[in-house]
Amino acid sequence: MKTIFAAANHVEVRDGTLVSAFLNPFDDASGDPSAPSGMAVSLAEGQLSPGITSAIHVLPLVTQVTYVLEGALTAEMQDADDAAPYRLELEPGQAVATRPGELLRLSNSGSRQTRVLYLCSPAYVYAVADSGEIDYDDALTLGADWASAAAAARRLKTGSLAERQRQRAAAIARLAARQRA
Repeated sequence: MKTIFAAANHVEVRDGTLVSAFLNPFDDASGDPSAPSGMAVSLAEGQLSPGITSAIHVLPLVTQVTYVLEGALTAEMQDADDAAPYRLELEPGQAVATRPGELLRLSNSGSRQTRVLYLCSPAYVYAVADSGEIDYDDALTLGADWASAAAAARRLKTGSLAERQRQRAAAIARLAARQRA
């Protein structure tokens, strides 16, 4: 493949983070449809301005590595079965890995912008319906309260993972059909 991919067309997500899914064929918002559709991973750049804190979220079906390029980042993480979240302070050149089902909240409490790379496996899926509404997002936002977020993640783990997998497969099929059209 004779293609160079670069971060561009950043999209602001609900928590104020700017994301450019520059190596991801399964992202309607900022992904590059020329990325190979059979990719097992996706790569995106995130930009967190000072004071930005994401909502607590979970990726039920995806492993995510968050690598800090510049600035400082606080990662709060909690497995659904853990009693409490833990906090990791990251500097440039450091990364954290989030397993499927693990809760995550990222924040930039520094005075300058933080840039990160998100490496996801399998490739992250984000689909937008014709109406402009989000049709499917691999990330589920669970709010700001750790206790209720953990309870929601436990329910997901025990009940609706198979349904989530079906929704994801259907979203990938719709994205592929649109790209062929």
